[in-house]
Amino acid sequence: MGVGTIKPAYCSLFQGGHISSQELKAIRAAGAVGDVTGLYYNKEGELLQIPFHRHRIGMALEDILQITTRVGVAGSAEKAEAVLGALCGKYINSLVTDNLTAIRVLELAHTTCQLDS
Repeated sequence: MGVGTIKPAYCSLFQGGHISSQELKAIRAAGAVGDVTGLYYNKEGELLQIPFHRHRIGMALEDILQITTRVGVAGSAEKAEAVLGALCGKYINSLVTDNLTAIRVLELAHTTCQLDS
């Protein structure tokens, strides 16, 4: 699954025209750092209660969490906070990324959440 960020230049939902600038601002104001399958979460990985989720089409988080191996794919240190939130929230339990992103995720993990080894 792709791990998305709320940074406009890297947010595929915004870049693709699926959410407006106003929606993205509201999502960011709610504390979002990223999304997996359009499910936005904060830096601790907690699912946000936001209007966007009411009109989103996709699997429910409960169904995603039933999948044994949940592979996240993300590259760019710009997405490190989003990747960490996805790991903390257990949206993903495996990661395909580049070394700079991995290093930044591990640096951020010391102050955000404890990742299972």
